[in-house]
Order: sequence, then C-alpha cells, then structure tokens
Amino acid sequence: MQGYQTHTQTGILLNANEASQNVDDNIKQEILDAISNLSLNRYPDTTCHELHSLYADIMNVPSSWILSGNGSDQMLGFLIQYYLQDNKTLYTLAPDFSMYDYYVELNHSKIEKFETALDGSFDVEAFISNGKDKKVDMILFSNPNNPTGHAISKSEMIQICEAFSNIPVVFLNPPSISLSEVDGGDGVQLTIFSFIFRLVRLIFHFSRLLFFDYFLYLRNRL
Repeated sequence: MQGYQTHTQTGILLNANEASQNVDDNIKQEILDAISNLSLNRYPDTTCHELHSLYADIMNVPSSWILSGNGSDQMLGFLIQYYLQDNKTLYTLAPDFSMYDYYVELNHSKIEKFETALDGSFDVEAFISNGKDKKVDMILFSNPNNPTGHAISKSEMIQICEAFSNIPVVFLNPPSISLSEVDGGDGVQLTIFSFIFRLVRLIFHFSRLLFFDYFLYLRNRL
C-alpha cells in the first residue's frame, strides 16, 4: 500500500493573488527597519488608525471611510453578519466564492445565485430584474469574477448600484469606480492588499464604503 503524500505546491498561485515577482530590496529593508522599531511586548493598535490614514491617502478618500481586516473572509463575514439577519437573502453570481454560502448559512440567511455563461459573462439587465423579483436584501460578487476572470464595466457596476439603491451592494476586488458616480444606496468596495503591493504574505483586506454617514453608523454598530 502506498503511503499518503501531502501535496507539494510548485509554481505561482495566480488564483490566490501571488505575484510573479518579489518586492524589491529597498522595500524589504523598509519592512525590516519597521519591524526592528516595534514594541513587541505590546499589543498592536487594533484601530489601525495609521494604516487607514496611509491607505486613505493612496486612494484619495477620508480615512474614516476605511475598514481593514485579516483577509477577505473576515471582511465578508463582517458584512454578511451585519446586513443579513432574520432570514434575509444574499444575491450573488454562480460561479463565485464558496465562502458566501458558509457565511450565509452561519447567519441563518438565504442565498440567491444568478447563473453566468461559461465565460462568466451575464446580462446585467436580467440580473437586475431577477434580483428585484426575488426581493433580495444584499448584493455581493467578485469583479473580475472568480474563477472565470470576466469583469463587468464601470458603467454596469454603477447601473447595479443605482438599480438597488435601497440595499447594500458589495464588489469584491479592486474596481475603478468613482465615489461621485453612484446616485444613492450603500456601496462597498473590498480591495485585497496584495493586489496593490504584492505583499501576499501580509494579508490585509480593505473595505472602502461609498457613503460616509452610513459608514459611521456601521462602524459604531460593529
């Protein structure tokens, strides 16, 4: 009988956001210098004020609009737990991330999936119509889609946000959508730190909420 062999990964995990090149030596040295100045006997700043401020400067938004977490799973869990209570319905695409099902079930809610074509494309008008018919309570899907890589345009993203102005709309991955281009509603962008800085071993996930007043309310409730 042949013994069990664990899987040995070779190559680059493109589906897990690994970059083909490492960060340069100057950035590595900056990280090492920063670590050497840490007070390792103290707990880290759980509010992440400095981190939020630096990232907000890059994204050109107020730091109060930024919420950070340990990877996408934690951020998705926060959002689904907050918005989907009392048997509410999450609206997403099929295929997409399997973790949506896990968090929806964990919060005793329901999930409605809109089937895409084999290449991940879908009719945005039909997506909107089906969502309204099913009276969904939250929209969440990756853009570009995982695993197909299909991406809807900025105008289609705005169309979805405005069609569902009374419920939260979440786009996972870093879309280029201007905060001034969406009329009404609660929109969220989830951006993976490693997409921008190639630091996949430092797993941060940023949530950029499009409407300031609602975000302050959300932060006070979490």
